[in-house]
Amino acid sequence: MSGIGSSVDDRAPHRFRRRLTAAFLIVAAVSAGVVAVVTFVLAREYRWRNFRAASLREARIALAFAPRDLDHESFTRLREAYEQRSEADMIASQGGRTFSSSPSRNLSDVPPSLVARDIDQEPAVVEDVVDGRDSLVVAAEGPAASRYYFFFSLEQLRESLGELGRVAAAGWAVTVVLAGAVGQVVARQTLRPVAAAAEAAEAIAGGDLDARLEAASRDEFGALAASFNHMADELKELIDQLNESAERERRFTADVAHELRTPLTGMSASASVLAEHLDDLPSSLRRVATVLVADVHRLRDLVLELLELSRLDRGTEPVLAEPLRLSDAVAAVVASAHLRRDAGIEIDLPDGLSVLAEPHRLRRILANLLDNAIVHGGGRVRISAEADGADVLVNVVDHGPGIAAGDEERVFDRFFKSDASRAATGSGLGLSIARQHALAQHGELFLGDASAGATCFTLRLPAAAPPATEVRPHAVAQP
Repeated sequence: MSGIGSSVDDRAPHRFRRRLTAAFLIVAAVSAGVVAVVTFVLAREYRWRNFRAASLREARIALAFAPRDLDHESFTRLREAYEQRSEADMIASQGGRTFSSSPSRNLSDVPPSLVARDIDQEPAVVEDVVDGRDSLVVAAEGPAASRYYFFFSLEQLRESLGELGRVAAAGWAVTVVLAGAVGQVVARQTLRPVAAAAEAAEAIAGGDLDARLEAASRDEFGALAASFNHMADELKELIDQLNESAERERRFTADVAHELRTPLTGMSASASVLAEHLDDLPSSLRRVATVLVADVHRLRDLVLELLELSRLDRGTEPVLAEPLRLSDAVAAVVASAHLRRDAGIEIDLPDGLSVLAEPHRLRRILANLLDNAIVHGGGRVRISAEADGADVLVNVVDHGPGIAAGDEERVFDRFFKSDASRAATGSGLGLSIARQHALAQHGELFLGDASAGATCFTLRLPAAAPPATEVRPHAVAQP
């Protein structure tokens, strides 16, 4: 019992593996994307709240040191102390006087909503664009009816959030790439037992009945391997039994035919002598003698066909194929003595069409097909041929009642006779013998397409270049 390796054939289909990898990748991408988005949103909210809280804290610290009476000197001291803690701009106003920490900042920069808002209790915060820059403006009430405005730039916060977004996107991309690689590995490892099962099944289908799976695990794949191996064992045993039965049947057929051949030879000789003296017999015995002679000849033909089938089954006879002109082969068979002289045979063969075949085997195939068509097809037969790539198709069409529905798959079975042809004298082995000869020559014989009320048998044989010398008809006709 041979084990099957776990490597996957490069030619094997990988669609399911790709779908499994894609599913793993999609799940990982969606999960990582959700985590990245949620993380970014929460971090942005957290940083925004911290920035707002820090801005309010800085504003309250500055107000704690704000003088009651604002003048240039007191505001300068407050500004110098405040600038040591924060880079925000500050504007203070009291009694109609305005002081600014930056020459470019004045009361016109304060959002109108803050100017008009009542801020006696709590500082007011507004996000606005000041001088083209995103800013957070805090307004607070100072001592002695003074009012202070603090301008905190949001650009650093925006840059920080942008950097956070880029980091999150890069992290998501790296996660997706890693997930794809991991998914590929996981899919390959997961489906390796399935690939091994497919290889084993293909090996068994190819004739290696000893192919088995390695049941190395105790999971579902281990159970699958055990079931597969059990099925393969049962299948091998069944096939062995069938082969033994077929071999016994072939030996029995060959032995019976061999045993009958010797007495039939004597019976045939006696029947031939009896046939020559039928006219000398009394009329009461003449009919019985005629039936006896016909039955002896029929039994002789049957035994000869059984012997021929036995030789074909063994496959020991070499096939000596050679280029043959199809027109010469058909003409030789049509001219043979065993075909009915009154048969209407129409031949339609292109010039120069040749096949690679053994003369005797080709003659046997054509003779069987023509005899079958003449006997069962009402006497009118048409033979045609055509090139089909590297092959040649030979069609033998009769104009009889056609093949009955349901009998199409059985016409090549041995001893098969349709209900309409049981009264005929054939043995039911002719088509089977013809197909065996076709297969032996790397050809094929099958039921072709024909119009209603007709039967077409098509012979496919390898095409060949025309032989250099003319093939004489009798060279093909003689068995």
